Amino acid sequence: MSSRPPISSSAPAPSPDRLQQLRQKMAASRLDSLLVSSLPNVQYLTGFTGSSGAVLLTPSQTVFFTDSRYDLQSRAQVKGARIEISTGDALLAAVRWGVKQPLGRTGFDSGTMSVQQYARVKEILDGSRRKINKPRPVAAPGLAEDLRVVKDARSEEHTSEL
Repeated sequence: MSSRPPISSSAPAPSPDRLQQLRQKMAASRLDSLLVSSLPNVQYLTGFTGSSGAVLLTPSQTVFFTDSRYDLQSRAQVKGARIEISTGDALLAAVRWGVKQPLGRTGFDSGTMSVQQYARVKEILDGSRRKINKPRPVAAPGLAEDLRVVKDARSEEHTSEL
């Protein structure tokens, strides 16, 4: 018998439509990828309720990053994303993973990212050795927040269950 409490989620299961809508907003903003590090946005997009997570979204991939404390929880909660378990900060792990990809114009939420986080992200992106589609940080405030403002069917179902 396990001494760990069961993992539960009070968050509604994410809808694939949310990721599709965010990809459409990325395309309209001429972004090749998007870093999402605000935990309410991470939860909205993936269903993850832990305190350390980040999402890297491209036109064809959704990758969720967290540290080893949340291995079991992320596998139980995260839907619609590849899961990468890292050591250290989830946002920086996403950026380090991303520099190996053809990210191009990489959006980040300048409204929720601290100056210190941005400096570290930019340092990692600028250090990329890619010649083609080298990652370039681009301020993209509010893309995920704007989706959260409008309640979708999953949010409505969850609210009525409470």
